[in-house]
Amino acid sequence: MPKPAIQFPRTEGNRFFQELRTEVDTWFRSRGVAKTGDIRLYFKTAVIVLFTPLLFVLALWTGLPVWASILCFGLMGLGHALAGFNIMHDACHGAFHANPKVNNFMGDILSLMGSTAYFWKVQHNVIHHTYTNIDHLDADIGKWPVMRMAPGQKRLFHHRFQAIYMFPLYAISTLWWLLINDFIKYFSGKLYEHDIPKMSLKQHLLFWITKILYVSVYLVLPLWVLGIGPGIAGFLALHLVLGLTMSLVFQLAHVVEDASFQEGKMGEPRTMEQEWAVMQVTSTADFGTRSPFLTWMLGGLNFQVEHHLFPQISHVHYPDIHPIVVSVCKRFGVPFNEFDSMGEAFTSHVRHMSEMGKG
Repeated sequence: MPKPAIQFPRTEGNRFFQELRTEVDTWFRSRGVAKTGDIRLYFKTAVIVLFTPLLFVLALWTGLPVWASILCFGLMGLGHALAGFNIMHDACHGAFHANPKVNNFMGDILSLMGSTAYFWKVQHNVIHHTYTNIDHLDADIGKWPVMRMAPGQKRLFHHRFQAIYMFPLYAISTLWWLLINDFIKYFSGKLYEHDIPKMSLKQHLLFWITKILYVSVYLVLPLWVLGIGPGIAGFLALHLVLGLTMSLVFQLAHVVEDASFQEGKMGEPRTMEQEWAVMQVTSTADFGTRSPFLTWMLGGLNFQVEHHLFPQISHVHYPDIHPIVVSVCKRFGVPFNEFDSMGEAFTSHVRHMSEMGKG
């Protein structure tokens, strides 16, 4: 895949990241702990994997009233999000298990959400993790002209209302992803401003087979069993919950006050102001790191700074390396963005979007 002509400076030979990596490696080595997932992750995986089929059976074949069946579909949306946060995300980064085949298999759980791990790995692992919050390169902030997320993007009249209309857009995001955007990527061979690497025959087959299976299971079958109205309502409930949950969790990590944004363009040579690791810290924010419940639910995505610095370390270890990252950042004078709670991060996201709509 052609890469933008972006370079990151090597401040003092990248001494910040070298020392940070050494201290984190020492923590794992001194305790004889593997960086991949452990029994905590595998137990959680079993719980989450059973969650959706159970709700599916309840919704379709136990004679529940229509409203209860639709509620089950909404909870399935939450189950899909939990699978994405906790299983697919670790697996696609190679952090779920030491065996790459296991990671590939568990990464394909994204098919439960109607998409494909192949596109996710290009957009998330390669593009987002390399060019975090760099306008024109990071697809995660490339929502203009619909929304203005970065200061370098031109403000349009309707952006003054984006702090309100962003929520319904977040809610329908996975419907857009499933029914439209994946096909745009597939047929155009492009993802945002980046070329998508050529897909193998296996990847082409997986794309079409998983799309057909997903629509058959989560839309056609409920239409047949529950009827047209309840079937469509259930499908919409699933995706409204899934889209809103996934969008908010990822936006709270980068599109907030004090997170840094930079400019860059495809094919335009440019040297960034900060070395790569420092940019990952300043463009990212942690939130609610003292909440074990939040960490369990979000698959450690409330420890986004740690994740961006060490994406191949499983999220179950982020609470342990968090103090190390904070300490090294303080030692090198690197600003560390952290909110005490998810509520604070949410409020900051709304304020940021409101400010981006004003000027």
